[in-house]
Amino acid sequence: MSFSQPLTRRSLFQATALLGSATLMPAAFATLTPSVLESGLWSAKALPLGQHAAGAVKRHAFITEACSGALAKPAFVAYMTLNIAYLTDYARSLDMLASRVGAFADLKTESEALRTWAKETVGVKDWCIDLYQQIAKRNYNAKRVPSFPAGVDYAKFERMYVLKYDVAVGMAALLPCFWIYEEIGGHIAKLRQTQGNAYSEWLESFGTQASHEAALKAVALADKLAARADDTVRRQMTDVFVAGCWKEFACFDAAYRTLFRNL
Repeated sequence: MSFSQPLTRRSLFQATALLGSATLMPAAFATLTPSVLESGLWSAKALPLGQHAAGAVKRHAFITEACSGALAKPAFVAYMTLNIAYLTDYARSLDMLASRVGAFADLKTESEALRTWAKETVGVKDWCIDLYQQIAKRNYNAKRVPSFPAGVDYAKFERMYVLKYDVAVGMAALLPCFWIYEEIGGHIAKLRQTQGNAYSEWLESFGTQASHEAALKAVALADKLAARADDTVRRQMTDVFVAGCWKEFACFDAAYRTLFRNL
């Protein structure tokens, strides 16, 4: 897959604003992912192993209640708080991996794709801040919002694998952020009730053809790096990818559990 014109994470939201729900992601991402159809590629075995975590996210009360509009506002605000901080670190991790990948003469294009995603992740973070302020009815102040261990742990997890392990493992650690959102996108697109729903803008950012294509590009990059690695590294990639998928679940769960702190 070519990375000459990477579809950025910021463009996902731009495309959503233009297209709304007109171009929905196919229900089963795995059935359309070229790498899954080619058994020799790393993703052929790795992506199906992430389906347990993806299914848990789809079934989580945070998602189902957000889709209906029944989600209590403090839980959504908590998730936005967690996600804004996480995206700040995610952009840095993408940049770090871009630098390491760029050290290989034949991976300059891939390095640039990662760097572009890093820049655009900052744009997504800004969009999340705007949404936070819209829902919370107050300004976002990073110094005054609480930190969430689940988000901090996820960011540290990604940074460790990006910096200390093979670049293929680093990409596997960053892939769940693309892939889980792609996997739950079609589910959300089917469930969401946007009329009168305070979370409609967030819900409409899921399940577009643009997000589908971006996830394919991220998987293709992971596959390309995996093809350069040995079996030990590929096994590490799979373990890290699956663990990262569950950390995505943990972030949604942490935000929802704020509703029950006093029980």
